[in-house]
Amino acid sequence: MRLFILTMAFVFGGLLVGCTSSIEPETYSVNNQSVTRVRTDTDWSENLHGEATHIDSLRALTNYIEENEELFDFTQGDPSFETMVDNYDETFFEHNTLLLIAYEENSGSITHEIDNIQIDNGELIVNVERTKPQTGTTDMAAWHLIVELDRDEYDFESFDVHTQTTEE
Repeated sequence: MRLFILTMAFVFGGLLVGCTSSIEPETYSVNNQSVTRVRTDTDWSENLHGEATHIDSLRALTNYIEENEELFDFTQGDPSFETMVDNYDETFFEHNTLLLIAYEENSGSITHEIDNIQIDNGELIVNVERTKPQTGTTDMAAWHLIVELDRDEYDFESFDVHTQTTEE
């Protein structure tokens, strides 16, 4: 009986330890714009729930990474945020910009997906659906949504991110 209890504890404990979210990036399209969700865990000193930064040049991207490398783990995952943004060069920024949106969550199973991008009176409005499952994982997680925006189609003076939470 003791062996059975120990075996069940080992199996059940192994399942609990394995309950963490995937750190593989996910890429999808919204209004013909590419969006990538990539895990970039943090030191948890901030309370980030949709903090957005507009990146309009390679220099601005480099500055963002340098200014935030103590806060975020840009090397996590395969490919990592760091590896993914290596693909952006001066040629990319001639015709495109980026919007980087950061989230911190108390569970890695909480997801974020942009469901609409629009311009309204010179303001870029990004709607994000935050999905919180009834049962979550025990890991904390931070994410970046990397939004590629065509400069001609998305010419804006300001931006706002609206996050709507759905509980499953």
